[in-house]
Amino acid sequence: MRQEQLDQQLHALHDKVADGRALPLDQAFFDACAADASAILAHVDDAAQARYAIERIDAIFDEVGVDAQRLLSIGQRGPLPVGAGTQE
Repeated sequence: MRQEQLDQQLHALHDKVADGRALPLDQAFFDACAADASAILAHVDDAAQARYAIERIDAIFDEVGVDAQRLLSIGQRGPLPVGAGTQE
């Protein structure tokens, strides 16, 4: 994925999480956010993009006091599909 696309998707995730702060935080909301984060990670092209995305995702969830690593691993039976990538 192009870096610009990655930044746009991470910004959209940030907005979703930030907007959700005003709502009562529930598991369904965080499940949806985790699904978005997992989808972003599934489309990175390489380890450098994955590391960048993971750091940004951690920071996004830290703002609302949620451990992103734990959230993303809930329900995972195998490793996250990081680096499947799509060249555009």
